[in-house]
Amino acid sequence: MASVLTLGACGGPVNQSADAAPVATPTAGGTGTGTGAAVPGDAGTASGLTPATASTGAPTGAPGRSARSGRTLPVSAGQVLVAGPRGVTMLATRGTGGTVVAEAAARAFDDGRGGVVYQSATPPGAGAIVWLPAADGEPVQVVPAQLADRVVLEGAAVVDGNPTVIFSVEVTGDQPADYQQSLQSVRLPDGERQRVDVVGGFESGLSAATLASTGTVSVQTYAEVTTDFRFVNLAGEAVSVPGNPLGAGACGDEPGCPTGLTLDLTGQRLAWLQPRPGDDAGTGYDLRVQGVQDDEPAEVVTIAASWMPEGVLPSTVELAGDLAVVNRGRTDGPDAPAVAGLLIDLTTATVTELPLAGEASLTRAG
Repeated sequence: MASVLTLGACGGPVNQSADAAPVATPTAGGTGTGTGAAVPGDAGTASGLTPATASTGAPTGAPGRSARSGRTLPVSAGQVLVAGPRGVTMLATRGTGGTVVAEAAARAFDDGRGGVVYQSATPPGAGAIVWLPAADGEPVQVVPAQLADRVVLEGAAVVDGNPTVIFSVEVTGDQPADYQQSLQSVRLPDGERQRVDVVGGFESGLSAATLASTGTVSVQTYAEVTTDFRFVNLAGEAVSVPGNPLGAGACGDEPGCPTGLTLDLTGQRLAWLQPRPGDDAGTGYDLRVQGVQDDEPAEVVTIAASWMPEGVLPSTVELAGDLAVVNRGRTDGPDAPAVAGLLIDLTTATVTELPLAGEASLTRAG
């Protein structure tokens, strides 16, 4: 598969207009539906999703776009979505791409039905999560920013016939020991939300999470200096994955701890990054891809240390078909400029840099 990415005639990313309307105030939720005792920030069954307004910054009526929203829809499989300060852009691995959302975005995932779920980048680190369904292209707020101190979009997939979104919720409290982080899900289009798992507390938290269409969630957490990989279903129950590179244990404060755990859409393959010994150029990584049953040797693609210059580290990994994306971030704080991710073709073991900086995900619809 060619790794050349293009922006089609429908246009590249555009800036959010200065007079864009803010995301609408959410309707109140109900009682918690997660298992166990409620935790701060838990959101129950919503009484309905809330329409949201966002600037499109693009002409309406163009081919392939909703006439009302002016966005490129539907999203098809085999593309790359990049979320950044200029919006959400679809980069095409074949065919054409274009602007999907013109509002500044922190993360974006396809909903498995040709639409997109994205998190607004305004305010930074605390934007609402918005669903842009392919059917009519009108944005709908599914998780309000006011739900907790911090809300982070983690992924999306169609589970049991419904687009489902997972997101993390952080509540700080008055003391450091009061901090708590949970992983939650919201089912579309009815907006039912529930807690999946508690993933963080004092000096611990979530590093990455991915949702497969089987309802299995891969969870990477840290606790002080240790890294842990585990798998749960949407009810928070443990799922056995023989291919877990950490088995039933955790990796301590030592060189070589794996990172970037992810599942593909089918839930049958997982991937992670294994650090390679450092040299003068820095630290390289092996991207390892294998079946969840660990019944075949892993595919390995080496990411040279030159792709991770000083001050840049890998963050999350995406896996879909014969493509993978490795997102990168800077170590000098959340306000640092965005870094372009890496696109990896597993069939040819080639690594290329995406042409647009931001958080990237692979589309899996269609």
